[in-house]
Order: sequence, then structure tokens, then C-alpha cells
Amino acid sequence: MTVKLRIWRPADSGSDSYVTLTATMATKDYERWMKGNQGSVRLIVDDGRWLAVRLVDIMEIGEPEWRCGEM
Repeated sequence: MTVKLRIWRPADSGSDSYVTLTATMATKDYERWMKGNQGSVRLIVDDGRWLAVRLVDIMEIGEPEWRCGEM
């Protein structure tokens, strides 16, 4: 599923930042995040590149955009 995420990015200088992006994630990983799982997830962004993120660093997940064939 495709979702909009807000991810916390700690900074070395003491000034944290947040990144907002649209990415594809597995439904099971979305469910893990909803349950408060402490693991990590691999997100697919842009043109097939991926990004590994700890689930606890995902601050918000917007409404999923279901693609044809996913359920």
C-alpha cells in the first residue's frame, strides 16, 4: 500500500527534524506500526529505491492509498 509518512530524524546538533514522504510499505508492516512494534521496516520510495526505518521513528502515517490488486 502507498502511504504518506512523517519520519523523525534525530540530529547530532541537538535540533531534530522531520521528513515527510510518500512510500510503499507492506500491509503487515503497517499493522505492526499500528500495534506499536519496535522493529524496523523497509519502505520503497520514488523510483524503486528503498529506505530502512525504525517503526518507532515513524511519527504519523496518512490514510493508505490502496492499489488495484492489494488487499
